[in-house]
Amino acid sequence: MDEISFKKGAEGYVAEYTSEGRTMVQIQGVKSGRLSISQFIDTMEPVSMDTVNFTNSVIEINVPAGMKVRLLSDVEVKKVKALVIKDTAAAGGGGGGESYVLPKASDSALGGIQTGYSESSKNYAVRVDGSGKAYVTVNWTDTTYTNATSGTPGLVKQGAHVTDATGSEDAHTVLNKLIDELEKAGVLASA
Repeated sequence: MDEISFKKGAEGYVAEYTSEGRTMVQIQGVKSGRLSISQFIDTMEPVSMDTVNFTNSVIEINVPAGMKVRLLSDVEVKKVKALVIKDTAAAGGGGGGESYVLPKASDSALGGIQTGYSESSKNYAVRVDGSGKAYVTVNWTDTTYTNATSGTPGLVKQGAHVTDATGSEDAHTVLNKLIDELEKAGVLASA
């Protein structure tokens, strides 16, 4: 709600609106006048709450959200601005109204989390930066592997293809080619 509009009626200048809760209203009249403030439930008769004198005044209207508010002025109203006061933590205010409980975050619901987890094994804590954005630091090192040796595991490359023995070649020749390729690939240690 930002502005409240008044219309000339039989009783004076009238404005009606649905309350959004506690509201500060600044009202400016053409001249000094009286403002009657009433509240009511839709389709019921207005019930008088207060009457104030005004020219350029700030008035608090504390009517529960959802109720109707009726303002009646005996003089022409130039301008009215309204500011809803958010009392509850849920509404972004400073509290003092209804209490609000932040739900726990889950797979199916938005909610709050708590930082401070102690890292264990491969589970890492969520942290929050200066802007309030969450991140996870994964501790790792860039491991460099060396070629395998007869005493140390390591990288092994694929050896070249050795053709099958056909019977026309000596089995020792084919076996020696295979051993040579395995040594070149690092699968077998060189002699």
